[in-house]
Amino acid sequence: SHVEIWTDVPGVISADPRYIPQAQTISEITFNEASELAVFGAKVLHPSTLIPAMRRGLPVYVASSFERHKKGTWIKKDCLYKPEFRALSLRENQVLVTISSPEMLLKPGFIVEVFEILAKHQISVDLVSTSEVSISITVNFPEKLTKEVLKEMKEIGPLKLEDKLSLIAVIGNDLRDKKGSIALCFNLLKNNSIKLICQGASNHNICFLLPSNEAKEALNRLHQNLIESTKKEDELCLSTH
Repeated sequence: SHVEIWTDVPGVISADPRYIPQAQTISEITFNEASELAVFGAKVLHPSTLIPAMRRGLPVYVASSFERHKKGTWIKKDCLYKPEFRALSLRENQVLVTISSPEMLLKPGFIVEVFEILAKHQISVDLVSTSEVSISITVNFPEKLTKEVLKEMKEIGPLKLEDKLSLIAVIGNDLRDKKGSIALCFNLLKNNSIKLICQGASNHNICFLLPSNEAKEALNRLHQNLIESTKKEDELCLSTH
């Protein structure tokens, strides 16, 4: 009837408690939201863990084997309460790779060439941004950007690397369709140096790439204004369910 995962943390948490001490366990969350959290670095679940349960439509319960008295998190196909902003994830040690050249203008197959190199060397990316003459990607494992990889990329066009970056993923619901969602996030990050933004491929996340020395403070500000402000509404909705 359901799947239980007993681990060392009391369920899915609204942010990494190492960075946000006031982060709290989420009572329930949808499969789509939990999957986005897992992909962007949440340690509770591996990105592939939920797939079998999702296929069968089975709810998943995550709780702590060390604190069995504490309520865990139910992961479901659908939830009674689906807030605009549910949780935050921080992925550190990111590298931004940008390849650009005017010669790429209207050149067919340019993006394919880049991803063929990435596939050949088994390098996965988190964010992608393109223009007519450039492409920017984020790489989670900088050590994979070997001299051989960089040499092949330079053959496509001039290469720029930026390190000491962190990725913040804002996870929620209908973020692509609700008016003001992006504006609210931008306003909270107006004093930060945003290197890259990714929104639109999923209705459940907005991602920001910024300098690592700004990331934890920005994460705290986002959590206070996006997550903590709606926590009471979450508890009220569940208590009346």
